[in-house]
Amino acid sequence: MDEQTTDEVRKKRIARLGGGTGESNPKKGTSKTPTESNVGPVPSASPDCRSLSKKEPSIGPDSMEVDSGLGLQDTACISPKAFQNAPVQLSTPHNSSTTPRKSSPTSLSNKQKHKIVIDALAAILQVKLDGTDAILPNAPLTIDSCSTSEGELDVKELVNQVLYDVVHYSINSMVADSSQVLLSLSNCFGTSSKYSQGAKRLIAQVEDLVTTELKEQSTCITLAILEGSIPIGSESTLCVGKSLAEELVKRNYHWDMFCHMVALTCKDKAFFDKLFSPMLIGLMEKARGLTLVSKNYLCALNILKDLLLLKDSSTGSSPFVNLVVNLENWLPAPVTTDTAGIMVQNISFLGAFLGLSTFAEDTTAVADTYFSTEGQDARYLTNTNAMLRSNLKLARLQMCEIILTILRVKETRPAVLSLLATFLEANGRRSQIQVDERKVATDGFMLNLLSCLHELSIDKISVSKIDGLYLYHPQRKLKVADCSRLKATEAEVEKWIKAIKPEEWIEPKFPTECFFFTLRCISLSIIPNIRKYRRRIRVIRELASLLKDLEKSRDSWQSNAALKYRNERQMQRWNEQLANFKRAQLCSDTSVLDPDILSRTIRFYGLSSLFLLQQVGCNLDLPKLPLAASVPMAFASLPEYIIDDMADFILFIEQNMPVVLTEPLCCRAVADIVTLLVVLVCSPSYIKNPYLTAKLVEIIFTADSNISGNTCKDFSQQIYEHTVALDHLMPSLMRFYVDIESTGSHTEFFDKFGIRYQISIIFKSLWCIKAHKAQFIRTASTEKDDFTRFVNMLTNDTTFLLDESLDSLKAIHELQDLMNSPTKWNQLNRETQQAKERRLSQEEKQCRSYLTLGSETVEMFRYLTEYIKLPFLTQELADRLAAMLNFNVKQLCGPKCKNLVVRNAEKYSWEPKKLLDDLTAIYSNLDCEIFAAALANDERSYSDSLFTDAVSKMTRANIKSTLEIEKFTNLGKKVNKILADKQQNDMDWSDAPERFKDPLMDTLMLDPVLLPTSNIVMDRKHILRQLLNKSEDPFNRKELKVEDLVEDKELKKEIEDWVRSRAKRLRTDA
Repeated sequence: MDEQTTDEVRKKRIARLGGGTGESNPKKGTSKTPTESNVGPVPSASPDCRSLSKKEPSIGPDSMEVDSGLGLQDTACISPKAFQNAPVQLSTPHNSSTTPRKSSPTSLSNKQKHKIVIDALAAILQVKLDGTDAILPNAPLTIDSCSTSEGELDVKELVNQVLYDVVHYSINSMVADSSQVLLSLSNCFGTSSKYSQGAKRLIAQVEDLVTTELKEQSTCITLAILEGSIPIGSESTLCVGKSLAEELVKRNYHWDMFCHMVALTCKDKAFFDKLFSPMLIGLMEKARGLTLVSKNYLCALNILKDLLLLKDSSTGSSPFVNLVVNLENWLPAPVTTDTAGIMVQNISFLGAFLGLSTFAEDTTAVADTYFSTEGQDARYLTNTNAMLRSNLKLARLQMCEIILTILRVKETRPAVLSLLATFLEANGRRSQIQVDERKVATDGFMLNLLSCLHELSIDKISVSKIDGLYLYHPQRKLKVADCSRLKATEAEVEKWIKAIKPEEWIEPKFPTECFFFTLRCISLSIIPNIRKYRRRIRVIRELASLLKDLEKSRDSWQSNAALKYRNERQMQRWNEQLANFKRAQLCSDTSVLDPDILSRTIRFYGLSSLFLLQQVGCNLDLPKLPLAASVPMAFASLPEYIIDDMADFILFIEQNMPVVLTEPLCCRAVADIVTLLVVLVCSPSYIKNPYLTAKLVEIIFTADSNISGNTCKDFSQQIYEHTVALDHLMPSLMRFYVDIESTGSHTEFFDKFGIRYQISIIFKSLWCIKAHKAQFIRTASTEKDDFTRFVNMLTNDTTFLLDESLDSLKAIHELQDLMNSPTKWNQLNRETQQAKERRLSQEEKQCRSYLTLGSETVEMFRYLTEYIKLPFLTQELADRLAAMLNFNVKQLCGPKCKNLVVRNAEKYSWEPKKLLDDLTAIYSNLDCEIFAAALANDERSYSDSLFTDAVSKMTRANIKSTLEIEKFTNLGKKVNKILADKQQNDMDWSDAPERFKDPLMDTLMLDPVLLPTSNIVMDRKHILRQLLNKSEDPFNRKELKVEDLVEDKELKKEIEDWVRSRAKRLRTDA
């Protein structure tokens, strides 16, 4: 027989020594029905039998080898009587009886009893007691030594001696390891619990004595092994504990026996901790090695949960709960602050049970098992995601139950909260844009932690119970590093906190801590994953684009061997990277797009919205604006990331999982989020960072049906029809449109166009709602200054955007002509050609962007001027608006309009007919004497042919109706007449005194005003135009408002006198 076969036979023999698999081997009759559950309590020992380690002499290697007759009852045995009368029980019901019958049988002869005992031992232990078995060669002598002179058999002594000899043989002769020995004793306990061969009551009583003693001694020997009193080879108690954990996880170990061991030892805390701490370490290591593709991925979690649920019914204590939180690695100090995040996850006991993940960056198991090949169809991906999410949900339920079980014990609750706070503080770097993933906890760990915190917060916390001052409380467990505040500065916050008296602080309550823990965990878990999700999508697109471009240019490098080798290698690398990123994305989708965790986060943000509304002093039942002029410090001092993260999350939901917003469970939360959103957008002074307000505006923009179609229709409708929005949304957005001109950022010039484009889309939808349209018109008349500034910004943006767009179109036209001329193109070297191609790509990108923004702005001009006219005709705006319109119409209809013709115009959103229609509609909407005069004042672009060319173009392209063209033509005639009169009466004021001229425009001042901040005089219309852009003195940048201007009446009179004198002299000369 070879070595491998011998080893297998040895293992099978060892297993049989303890009763095989735990099933009885009936000789006759029927066995009792075994309990279906592996979980059940057993009675505990009396207090004087709690510690095996205190019994003398201890069992060790010497005693096992020298004195095989030594009985465990002399060393570590617990008597049946003490076992029977023990007051302590574990709380879970238990079917099997372990209490012996008090009365011994009297009607059986000693010989009969002798045979029953021997047969029971042989059947349960699977050994022979006739001296022929190598395991018990001295069995007859042992039986004789346990018999009295009257022939009665001492059952307890015999069971002890036989079982000890069996264990001794397993360890020393068969070289069994700890796992095999522990499993053998467990099987012995299990078989004893089920063994019943006697059909008669008297026989059953004898058998009960045997099985009770076997269970008792199996338990005691196991405890001695765990303690180290009975060594197994060179294995340490830690190794033995890990073996026990391994068998528990495999569900091989008899749960009743384990519960019995707990009941026997739980009274002595020190001894209990010594016995079971190694087992918990083994359980932790087992949990750390499991993944979602493991066969029994829930086993470690289930075992830990079962352990924590065990209770001592006499005291109500949970021995394993107390043991777990007192482990050295329950809350380990991080080795270094640089790697605190990952170290806390890897070293802490609970961290090992929160590591299950689907992310490819955390473990490759999921990607290799489910997403290893490309081309899986949508049905496969849907089913796989559903299966993985279901498995992950089951695991998270167990994780939550573990944490909740420990939290329910009042004495251990602070330890759990401290651990949770440490998890969050150690991973503070995860909120950064750039972070070293190797130094922080894994994505899966953080999402699992968030799921547990959801369980503590959602539907369990009342907003009235949340202490808004918690983040500054001297006794807070969660400490957040320095961060930007919503409104206040650090100095203001520090001063405010110092002013709070010690007696005013309220001791942090559990709901408050759970709320802020969850708030912070969202910032460190799902928000970083959202950012990574977007980056990964962008990288996948870029790699696919690079591969497409390189493949497209294959003909140009195919014939060059060096280039071919280099490019094909590069394509191979890019394809591999693309495949890896796609697999990672599929793994990420499983967790990041999990509807369960997304909807629960929405529900929590509903609670957060109520909290924030409460902090700003808003009535939660009937919110009204305006809010208090002075921002409450309770709100102003809050970290900016609270609202920033909420905005990021809502945007992600709108773009990727809008269905979550319509779930019945989320309806109330969504309504509260909408209220907060509208209140903050309509109160921009409550947030100092304009980009944060812009992000809130983006939420409204993304939900708009013009952008999302009908996917967010209900959400958008809730926003637009909110009672606060009906009165305040449009004026607030209009003011924000102006204020975003200056943000303090170095990218403010380009940022404003994107933000204003979003507002213009929102305005387009609001204009279609009767109540909002009426609010537009009212605002134009009641808030003239604000609306005039708004129109000025519209004019500025339209001028710039259309100028840039038309310039880009001309450049594209030129480059396309060059590339489509083989003769000219082939004359250029390859480097020049590549430079031209890069420029074309850049111009196309810029043109598409600017045309999209510019077209929306022009369209807004069109529908606003249809109903609102006066603000567009003020002296500071009319001339500029007329000049902008004239210039662009000339570009579209003038002699050089052919330069704007490009191929694939739809690629750039270039619609010249629509643009001309909108521009000429603005002319017609503002048709009046003032506007006609403003058009005539434009010396740069206006000419007699402007209207003629435009009419000709519109007629040929069938852009407008006959009546519309006629109205436009009549306006042109009016402008031409004004221009003719002006040219006839125009005078040359160039020789006017310098003090009569505007210092900026060098033109004669007609209405001079003094700038008090610089003591310089300017023409009113020019300074008003300047102040529309920025409320500051153009000469020294000091703050200056329209109402600060001082009319210079004396200078005005002098200018008027000079003008009359000059005119009189010119007429005399004529």
